[in-house]
Amino acid sequence: MFVKVVYLISIIIVIIPLSLVYYQEHRTFKINSYRDFLKIRYDLDGKYIITKDLDFKYKDTKSKDLCDKKTIFDGELNGNNHVIKNIGEPLLSCLGKNAKVENLKLTSVEIDKNGENLGALAYFNHGSIKNVYDEGRVEGQINVRGIVGFNTGFIEHTVFKGTVRGIKNIGGIVGFNMLGVINQARVTGKIEGEIYVGGLAGQLNATTNYLFMNNLLEVNVYGVAQVGGVTGSSGGFIKNNIIVGEISGYKFVGILCASSNCLSQNNLFLGCIIGYDQDYYKPVYVINDDVFHNIIPEEYHNNLITETEISNPDWYINVLDLDPEIWDLETIKQKGYPTLKK
Repeated sequence: MFVKVVYLISIIIVIIPLSLVYYQEHRTFKINSYRDFLKIRYDLDGKYIITKDLDFKYKDTKSKDLCDKKTIFDGELNGNNHVIKNIGEPLLSCLGKNAKVENLKLTSVEIDKNGENLGALAYFNHGSIKNVYDEGRVEGQINVRGIVGFNTGFIEHTVFKGTVRGIKNIGGIVGFNMLGVINQARVTGKIEGEIYVGGLAGQLNATTNYLFMNNLLEVNVYGVAQVGGVTGSSGGFIKNNIIVGEISGYKFVGILCASSNCLSQNNLFLGCIIGYDQDYYKPVYVINDDVFHNIIPEEYHNNLITETEISNPDWYINVLDLDPEIWDLETIKQKGYPTLKK
């Protein structure tokens, strides 16, 4: 009898703590209010799901412009396709390497701060962002963008619609991108800055192993120097992007980027370039982008697209090498160019 009791006690001592640990690791916390959201600070490795639309009414989200053990979120946040509206500062401070944020909609964003690394979702991203929609206005100084200020992680199926303003490293999705991947993002609106200004990112610093591909940028980009339809400066590989809008700058203006180490393949530009001489240009099929000061070089004239080509879905598949599983070619009839399906 004594042996049985000891055996049962031993099981209880071992099993119950293990069960609690397992429960805690696999438990998903529900976020039903602004106060629930603030609790993320006390368990930065937890799993969270938003269960209803939320109105933050521009309240303080307690986020800080730094990455340390007290601010790095390494858990999972599933927006469950719900909306958080009226955001006045970044939701989170820093997304760690294990962080996942997905299926989230941010609307009525109004961030206007005299700071750096600003964006609606976070100051920094080293993790994974997927299926995030962001609509509003973000203004700041350096590394300002619609989604995250500084990025080394993975961003996919993300939309920003609105206006971004700042001084340096100003972009639609990220302000400064270092060794990060941006895939199937869509930016609609206006990007304004002074130096390193781009429709996708202010700067894309990476090796050729990192891609910025299948992005749709319906933007007007305005700057003074280092201005590009995709980025103001680049060290990555830009492929299968469509840029629609106006690119305006005083010097170092590029269709895709304003850097001599911009590697690119099969991109499409529809719109106009406004340089120092105020010249406008017709649609260009961009294979390898060059940096130019005032005018597009003569060799670009060989890549001008005819009306017949641009209205033919087969041209986008056979020449531009767009994937019909990713791009909706049916929208060519209405908009004059393909749009992203997701």
